[in-house]
Amino acid sequence: MIASYRSFGDEPNTEKLNQLILESGKKLLLPVRLPDNSLEFRIWDGNPAKLKRSGKVEEPIGERFLGRIDLMIVPSLAIDSKGNRLGQGGGSYDRTLRDFSGVSIGLINEDEFVRDLPIESHDMPVKMALTPTRLVRI
Repeated sequence: MIASYRSFGDEPNTEKLNQLILESGKKLLLPVRLPDNSLEFRIWDGNPAKLKRSGKVEEPIGERFLGRIDLMIVPSLAIDSKGNRLGQGGGSYDRTLRDFSGVSIGLINEDEFVRDLPIESHDMPVKMALTPTRLVRI
C-alpha cells in the first residue's frame, strides 16, 4: 500500500509517479484532509472521475482505508539533511507521520534540499528525500 498525493502549483508533479504506482500493481492511496486538519487515506484507481476538488487539491471519493500503509510519499516545501521537512503549516502530515511506521519519502524540487531547517517540537522528519535527480536516504 502506497500513499501519495495529487500535486498542485510549484510542487513536483505526481501524475506520472502515481501512474507508475498503479501500473506496478500496487494499491494507491490519496489523502483527504478532515475538518480538524488530520488526514485519512482512500484508495484511488487512477480514474479522474473519482476525485473531487477541495480547495487547491483533488481528493479521492470513497471509503476510508484502515489498513497498513507501507510507503508514504509526503509533499514538502523543503527538506534538510536530517530529514526535517517544511510543509504547508497545518501540521496534517506531522500528525500522520507521528504514528507511521513505514517508509516516508518527502518529494521536493532539487533546490529545496537544504542544509538545515528550523524545527519545532511537533515536526516529524521523513526517512528519505526524492528530487527529480536523486533519492537521498537520511
